[in-house]
Amino acid sequence: MGIANDNTDVTGFRQLVESHEDLIVRVNSKGEYLYVNPAFCNLTGKSPDELMRSSFHQFIHPDDLPAAREHAEKLFTLPARLKVDMRQMTIRGYRWIRWDNISVFDEKDDFVEIRSFGRDITDEKTTQEHLHRTQTLLEYIALGTQSLLVNDDYQQAITEALRMLGTAANVDRTYIFDIYYSESAGTNVATQRFEWTKANIEAQIDNPELVESPIEEMGVYHSHFLQNKSFYGLVKNIEGDPVLKEVLEMQGIISIILIPIFVNNALWGFIGFDDCTNEREWLEIDIHFLKTAANALGSKLKKMELEKQVRTAELRYKFALEATGIGLWDLEIPTNKLYLSPEWKKMIGYQDHEIKNEIDHFVKLLHPDDVRIPLDTLRRHLDGELEYYRCEYRLISKTGEPVWVLDQGRVIERTADGIPFRMIGTHTDITEERAQTEIIKQNEAKLRSLLTSLPDNIFIFSADGVYLELYANQPGLLVADQSSIIGKSLGDFFPQDQVDAFMDKFVEAKEKKDVVSFYYSVHIDELEFVFEARIYAISDDKILAIIRDDTERARAQNKLLESQANLEEAQRIAQFGYWNVDLNTGRTFFSNKMFELLGYDANEVEPSVDVIMQIIHPGDKKLLQTILTEVSTTGTQHEVTLRLMLPNGTITYVEVQINKESRNGSEMPVLHGTMLDITRRRLAEIALENSERKYRKYIDQSPIAVFIIKGNGSILHANKAACSLTGFTYDDLSHMLISDLIPDESKAVHTRHFLDVLRLGTKADEMLIQGKFGSKTEVNMVASLLDDDEVITYCVDMSKIKEMIKQLAENQERFDNYFTAINDLIYFYDFKTKRSSFANDFYEKVIGMDPKLIIDHNDYWINHVVHPDDREGFNTFSGKTFQHKKASFQYRIIDKNGAVRWLWDRNWVVHDQQGNPIRVEGIATDITESKNIEMATQQALIKEKELNELKSRFISTTSHEFRTPLTSIFSSAELLEHYGHKWDDEKRNYYYKKIQRVVTQLKGLLDDILLIDKVESGKLQFNPQPIRLKSFVSDIIEEFSLYKSDIFTLEFIYDCPREYYRLDEKLSGQIFRNLISNAFKYSPSGGHIRLSVTESDNILIIEVSDQGIGISPEDIQRLFTRFFRGNNTAGIEGTGLGLPIMKNAVQFHGGIINVQSELQKGTTFTITIPVTE
Repeated sequence: MGIANDNTDVTGFRQLVESHEDLIVRVNSKGEYLYVNPAFCNLTGKSPDELMRSSFHQFIHPDDLPAAREHAEKLFTLPARLKVDMRQMTIRGYRWIRWDNISVFDEKDDFVEIRSFGRDITDEKTTQEHLHRTQTLLEYIALGTQSLLVNDDYQQAITEALRMLGTAANVDRTYIFDIYYSESAGTNVATQRFEWTKANIEAQIDNPELVESPIEEMGVYHSHFLQNKSFYGLVKNIEGDPVLKEVLEMQGIISIILIPIFVNNALWGFIGFDDCTNEREWLEIDIHFLKTAANALGSKLKKMELEKQVRTAELRYKFALEATGIGLWDLEIPTNKLYLSPEWKKMIGYQDHEIKNEIDHFVKLLHPDDVRIPLDTLRRHLDGELEYYRCEYRLISKTGEPVWVLDQGRVIERTADGIPFRMIGTHTDITEERAQTEIIKQNEAKLRSLLTSLPDNIFIFSADGVYLELYANQPGLLVADQSSIIGKSLGDFFPQDQVDAFMDKFVEAKEKKDVVSFYYSVHIDELEFVFEARIYAISDDKILAIIRDDTERARAQNKLLESQANLEEAQRIAQFGYWNVDLNTGRTFFSNKMFELLGYDANEVEPSVDVIMQIIHPGDKKLLQTILTEVSTTGTQHEVTLRLMLPNGTITYVEVQINKESRNGSEMPVLHGTMLDITRRRLAEIALENSERKYRKYIDQSPIAVFIIKGNGSILHANKAACSLTGFTYDDLSHMLISDLIPDESKAVHTRHFLDVLRLGTKADEMLIQGKFGSKTEVNMVASLLDDDEVITYCVDMSKIKEMIKQLAENQERFDNYFTAINDLIYFYDFKTKRSSFANDFYEKVIGMDPKLIIDHNDYWINHVVHPDDREGFNTFSGKTFQHKKASFQYRIIDKNGAVRWLWDRNWVVHDQQGNPIRVEGIATDITESKNIEMATQQALIKEKELNELKSRFISTTSHEFRTPLTSIFSSAELLEHYGHKWDDEKRNYYYKKIQRVVTQLKGLLDDILLIDKVESGKLQFNPQPIRLKSFVSDIIEEFSLYKSDIFTLEFIYDCPREYYRLDEKLSGQIFRNLISNAFKYSPSGGHIRLSVTESDNILIIEVSDQGIGISPEDIQRLFTRFFRGNNTAGIEGTGLGLPIMKNAVQFHGGIINVQSELQKGTTFTITIPVTE
C-alpha cells in the first residue's frame, strides 16, 4: 500500500489519502522517505519499496537542490511550516511541485519527521511563463513595428525588425523570402532578401541555393501559404517531402516556423524562424504574435513598393525635364563639384563641351549686377532660413546678351550630422516672361496715376459734423467759398433732413469700420448736382469723406459702361489696407482692410508694428525692418513688395508704401503705411507665364507639324515635326511660301483653304504636302487666324491618326482604371448655393448610390447612408466645417448591400481673396479593413486578458477550496490514527462522518468544475425526463437536513397540479441544491429559509428566500460570472461556480432567473421554467 513503519489500521483514512490526487510524503532527518502515497508513486513511476530505499534529494532538480537542503535544515531544527516550489523528477521529466512542509517534534522537542503535501503546479508555472513571454513578444513587436514606421532606410528597418523578432522569439535565425515571377526561370521563384542570425549561427543570405528557388521545390509549406496558414514543427518529423527535409537539415535547422506575408491581399513572400540548437515545440502564442509581426512587415513592404513607384516617377520626371529644355544642375556641397546638363548650357548658347562643370566657371557667367543674388539665396537655404532655394537673376550668354533665368532647387541629401551634402535644381529661361512683367508694371503705374488724378473733393469732418480739413480738387463744386467752410458745420449749408442723413452715415461708418457710400444732391448756383460720397471713419472723432461729382453719370452711362465695369473691378480688387503708428507713443491704427490682409479679425489682436512683423515672411523681415528704420530717421518714402505668411499658412504678396509725417512741427512724428494685396495679379502673371511657356513648348515639342504663316503666304516659323514631315531644314522653310509645299493636285484646295482662313478665322481641309525629295503625304490641314496678318497651321499626318487614336484609347483606359481603383470619396459643397456641387464615382462603386442624389438632396447622405448611431457625431463634424475650421471624423456608413463600412472623412474650407468662404472640399477614405483589424486586435487582447484572469481566479479558488478540506481530512485522520483507539464509537463516528462530509464537499467541487467544462466545450447533454418533482425536491432537502436541520429552519411549500414534470434530473438537481446550499451558507444561525415550488399558466415557479447577508446592487451585476464572489463573502467558503452552473441549468430548460436582495436583510431567487409535455 506504500506505507512504511505504520501498523495502525485506519481504513477510512488510508482510503482517502491513498486515493487523493495530491502528493503526500513523510521524510526522516536523513531525508529518507518514511511514507509515500500512490499519487507520488504514479508521479515518479516508482514503487513504494523503491522509494523507501531512496531520499528526496535524488528526485530534485540540480538547480533547486541547494534551496531544498536549506529548507530541510530549517525544518530539522525547529517546528515550522514552510512552503517551497521546486522541480521534481517524474516519469514525464521534471515538473514543478509546490510543497507544503510541516516539521513534527515529540513532547521532548526532538525532531520526528517532516510531513509534506505536494501539488503539481507545472501548468500554473507554464501559464505565468506564457504571460511573461506574451509581454516580451508584445514589447519586441512594438519596438520592431516602430522601427519599421520611423526608419526611412527600409533595409535597415527590416533588418532591425528581424533582430528584435528573433530576440523576442529566442530563435537562432530569422529571415524573409520574396516570391515573384522570374523571366529566366519561366516560373514563380523564391529568393532570400533579409536575414538576422545569432553570433554563433552560420548565415545563409549568400547561399546560392536560396536564390530563385522554383516555387515547386518549396514543397508542402507552399500550399499552406496559399491558404494563409503557417508551417511549423520539428524538421525530423517532416513527412512526404524528403527533399525539403534534407535542405533544412543541411542548414542545421532543428525546428522551424514559416509564416506567409501578404501585400495587397496577394502572397508576397514569407518570414522564417529557425531554432538550430533545440527541438522546440512552437506554441500557439508564438504563432499568433509572429503572424502579427508578419502583417507589420507586409505593411512596410507595401511602403517599399510605393517608394519604388515614387522613384520611378521621379526618374520619369527627370527625363521629362530634359525633354522640355529645362536646365538641370547637381551640386556636391562639401567639394563644390557641380554638374550642368547640356540643356542648361544650351540655354545660354553654349555647347556641352564649352562650359566646364565647375562652380567658378558658373560664377563667371553671372551678370555683374546679379552675382550676390544666387550666392546669398544659396547661403540662406543652406542655413535653413529658406525651405527652398529659388531666385531670379541674369546670366551672360555666349553672344553677350543677358538671359534671365529662374533658378530653383533644394538640398536632397545630408550627412549623418545633418550637414547639407548634395543639392539639385533646375534653370528655366524667363527672359520673355520678365519682359512681359515689365510691361504689366508700366500699365499698373499708368493705372495708379489715373486713380490719383480723379476729380474728387476730399473732406475731413469731426464726429459731430464740423468741417476740419478740405482738399478741393474741384473747388467749383463746393457749396460755399473754400475759405469759409473750415470750422462750419453741415447744418450751415444743408437742410436738417440731409444733415441727419449725413450723420447716420457717419455713425454707420464708425460701426462698420469700413467704407460707406451713398448719393446726395445739392444746388450750386441754381444748378442741381449729384454727388457720390464715400465715408470712412479714420478715428473715433474724425470722418474722411471723398466727394465725387456724379451728375453726368446717367448721360455718359452707355459711353462709360465698359470703363465703369473695369473701374469697379479695380476698386474691388485693389482695396488698400491702411495703418499708422505714432513714433512717440507707439499707438498704432489698422483699418479693417489691414486686419483682413494680415489674416486677423479686428477683435483678435491689438494693432502694432509687431503684429505686422509676425506676419511678414522670414525672408522679408530684415528688408522691412531696414525700410522702417530709414523712413523713421530720414523721412524718405518707400514702396516695396513683400510676402505675408498668414496665420492659416497661406502666403500672399502685398505692395507696401511707407512715409513719415510730422504733426505740429516735429513733435509728433507719425509713420503712415498702405498695403495692397497683389496676390491675384501675381498669380495671373504666373498663369500667363505658364500659358505662354506651355504654348511655346507645345509648338516646339508637338509631334504634329506646325507652321506660322504670314498673310502673304510666307513661312515665319516651323517646328521640328514640320521639318521632319517635309524634309526641309528650318532655314529652308523660313525662305519659302506655304504654297511651295503644295503639289499641283492640291493647289486649288489649298488656295480656297487659305482664303477661307483669312475670311472666316479658321478652316480644316485634307490635302497633300510635297516634301523636299518629291514624296507626298496626305495631311489634315487645320488653320486658325492668330491676328490680322498671321495664321497658325497644323498639318496632321493622316497615316498616324490611327496610331494616335489607339494610344488615346489606351491612355483613356489607364485613366479610367486609375479612377476605378480609387476608393476615396471626393466631394465639394458650395457655400453660395448651400448645396453639394460635386461627388465622384465612389458613391456608385462602393455604396451603390447615384452621386446625383448627393448633389440634388443635401440630407440624403446623413439620413440614408450615415449609420444611425454616428449621425449626432456627423452633425458635430459638419458644424465644425461650417465654422470654417479644418475637421476630421471617423464614422460608419451602410453600403448598398446593407453592410457597415468605416470612413475617415477630412475636409477644409476654401476662401476667396477677401477671406470669404467659397466652398468645402472633402475626401473620405474607406478604413473598414484597418478598423476591423483594430477592433479584432482589441477584442483578442481583452479576451486573452479575461482568460488569464479566469485562469488565475480558477487556480487561486480551487487551490484554496481543495487545501482547506484536505487539511481537515488529514487532521481528522491523524487524530483517528493516534487517538482513535482511546475514543468511544460516538467520537470516532463523529470524525469519520466529518471526513465523509468533507469528501462529499470535494466531490461536489470537482463535479462543479467538470460541469462547467462540459458546458463551455458544448459536450453537456440535455436529457429531460418525467420526474416526480415533489419527492425529488424532498429528497434534496433531506440531504441538507442531515447536518443543517439543527442550525436553520426550512419551510417547503409545494403547490403544483401535476405529479410529473419533464426536467433533466442532473441539471434540475444542480438548480435546487445550489439554491438551498447558498441560502444555508449565507444565512445566520437560526435563520428561516423558505422554498416554494408552484405552477401558474404553464410556468413552473421556483422561489427560495433567506434572511442572510444579502447582495449589493453592484455585485448582482456580476453574480453569475465564474469564480466571482461578493465583497461581503470573506470568510465564507465557496468557489463562485454554483450560480454560473445554476444559470446554465436554467437556460437549458428555457428558463430565466430573477434576483432581489437587500444587504443584511436577505435574498430571494425566483426561477421560471416553461412546462413542457
